[in-house]
This record gives sequence, C-alpha cells and structure tokens, in this order.
Amino acid sequence: MAGCSTGNQYGSQESALRALNVVPNEVELHDQQLNPNRHKILSVVTGDSCQATFRGAPASTLDAQQALRNDAARFNATDVFAVQCFNIPTDSSARCYTQVSCVGKATVPKQ
Repeated sequence: MAGCSTGNQYGSQESALRALNVVPNEVELHDQQLNPNRHKILSVVTGDSCQATFRGAPASTLDAQQALRNDAARFNATDVFAVQCFNIPTDSSARCYTQVSCVGKATVPKQ
C-alpha cells in the first residue's frame, strides 16, 4: 500500500493532476459493486491516512478517501466502486499512531 500521510499533503498532487485536466474531487466513490456492462475497470486504487505524531490529527476515513480519489484520478477514472475502508491496527513498531486505509476499483463508463 501507499505510504502514510499526515495533514493535507494533497496540494502538490492536486496541481499535478490538474495538469492532466483531472479533478480528484469529482471522482465519485461507491460502496456497491460495479456493473461490468456499464463500467470498465482501469485499476485497483488505494488511499491511506496516518497519524504520524502523537499529538497529530488522528487518521481519518475522509482523508483516506481523498487519497483514494487522487489515486483514481491518476488513471482518469470517474468512479471508484466497491470502496472499503479499514482502521489498521497499530503497535509500537508501526510508523502511524492511527491509520485508515481504503481500497476500490477505479473505473470509467463504457462508451
């Protein structure tokens, strides 16, 4: 999976994606499975959120979902289906105090 993130690291990624005319915030996330007759799978995508410091903001599903949208936008995907997010258990050897990871299938409508 991709590395942990802290705070809002999306600024530089977002500007790089805009150069491709992709707006990650327009990528729609769906819990349900995709209809293979309507959508083409481009890639499996991931997004992570990490509380890297003890006093830092806790990892959040919203941040992990935004990272998931950013990853999907790299493939020019319009939707991500079968989205699942998990609170990842951590221990004393982990880099993150709290961590949330999301995964899904990046797709585009079939023409």
